[in-house]
Amino acid sequence: KGVEQYIRFSGEKFNFDVNYTYNHSTSAFSDINNNTPYNTNFFRPHSFNMAIGWRPFKKITFNLKSIFSSGHPISIPVNAYIYDNVVGLIFNEKNNGRYPDYFRMDVSIEFLKSKKSIWNFSVYNLTNKRNPFAITFEDKVQYTTYEDVVNFKIIPSISYTYKFYGY
Repeated sequence: KGVEQYIRFSGEKFNFDVNYTYNHSTSAFSDINNNTPYNTNFFRPHSFNMAIGWRPFKKITFNLKSIFSSGHPISIPVNAYIYDNVVGLIFNEKNNGRYPDYFRMDVSIEFLKSKKSIWNFSVYNLTNKRNPFAITFEDKVQYTTYEDVVNFKIIPSISYTYKFYGY
């Protein structure tokens, strides 16, 4: 269940898109979580996206893109045990925690050299925020630590596009 709002404006020199979504998703199974409803992996309550484009001159375009979403659910261990020299984790509920919120802002500037060629200078994740795509738990009997795995932080890039056919 959920609701989504979308606003778009497109003009000659300025355009923007704004999107907000709220959703809620649960499941219940007799053999998982004692048939008690739990948040599914798709449950990210808030999602907000914004894109702004500005063309101050005929051959130059500035773009700004911002993405925010609530972190998705994760099962977090509450304790650990040792059996045959192997440490195991104990979970009390399915999806009892949540990943950190995801936020990213990208910027770019495009230079149109001709109808067939474009130079693009951009920065991915301008705010340099750690956005983990995976969290792993290290098993210790006294405590459990975790490590988040992050693909990319800030990435500047330059690209050149040339169309060999068409306009």
